[in-house]
Amino acid sequence: MARLAFILIAALTLAACGGGTANAPTGSDTGAGPAANSAANPPPANKPGKPEPPPPDPELWRKVKADPINGWASLSRDGRIELLKHTKKPPGDWREVTAVCNVKAPGGTEGEGHWKEWTHKAAGAILYFAGKERMDPGSAVKDFAPKLAAGVPEAKSSGNLSWSVMQGGEVVVAAFNNSHGTFVVLGIVLDSEHAEHHRNIVKWAESIKE
Repeated sequence: MARLAFILIAALTLAACGGGTANAPTGSDTGAGPAANSAANPPPANKPGKPEPPPPDPELWRKVKADPINGWASLSRDGRIELLKHTKKPPGDWREVTAVCNVKAPGGTEGEGHWKEWTHKAAGAILYFAGKERMDPGSAVKDFAPKLAAGVPEAKSSGNLSWSVMQGGEVVVAAFNNSHGTFVVLGIVLDSEHAEHHRNIVKWAESIKE
């Protein structure tokens, strides 16, 4: 009996050793390909998404450039208000873009005497954005000029610009268009040297680009 028990114990011991060896995990992947997320098969890279395009700038029409007029400077808000007393009121939906003047306007705190002297010398031009519709410049002058000054417009054209001298030479109305819409230049000339200022205002209007 003891001998039989010893033989059974020995057999069970050998079976246990063999089973452990067969079931032990190996140190390498025995599949057909490299292990997932190994050096030979790295995880997929996270590709950055395409950047969102910037939203359209609703104020892009403001970004214009123009050739400077020799000796002219930027026209202040107070100066624009003073010059506009000599014209009809521009349409309420027009937007001011920029303005220039041959003589710097007095400051807001300077007296009536300074302003009176300035108006006898002043010639200025205000650029307006009239709307997104791209109007024919000649048609725009014929349409807008009577709303801005006294007289009947006789439009002249040069390239993409049309203009007319109004109100006995005191006002010049010019119009042009670009990809943003229609623009109007309102020139007010209070100086007696009308003709030279007319040429400067038209030349400035011609030079305005996006």
